[in-house]
Amino acid sequence: MFQHIARWTFLITVWKKYKGQLLSTLAYLFALLLVSLVHKDYLDYVATANEGQSFIASSFFIKWIAYLALTGFYIYIFSSFSKTKKQGHQNLSFLKKFAKTSNNTSTTFDNEELKSKKGPHTKSNNEDPFSNIRNKSKLRSEADLIIDSDEQPKN
Repeated sequence: MFQHIARWTFLITVWKKYKGQLLSTLAYLFALLLVSLVHKDYLDYVATANEGQSFIASSFFIKWIAYLALTGFYIYIFSSFSKTKKQGHQNLSFLKKFAKTSNNTSTTFDNEELKSKKGPHTKSNNEDPFSNIRNKSKLRSEADLIIDSDEQPKN
């Protein structure tokens, strides 16, 4: 029984996380199958009717152009589904209450010091998602915010 619960939990988790990618992959495979079946049907028609023998080469060309167009469309759709799931630190709404404007002049490290360090783990401030935290003069937790809001007089 536990095996069935684990299996269904895994399948539901994968479905929820990769629903867009799975559906786009299934649609892509179905479209490729449809193009192949239409082309095979055309070749069978040409063989039985003895007509259109001159268009066989162009039918293969059209089939491969359709394959390439479907593949390009699939890559575009697949990448757009993959990009929508990525969420950077800028989009996290709960971090907005911690973002108190402060002077960036009172930091423990100067930006010049950070730029002068040459190491495998140093990044520029544009690439570092925690640079705004390092530049703050005082870090505040959620408890600090609650205490400060309690200390302010209520009107």
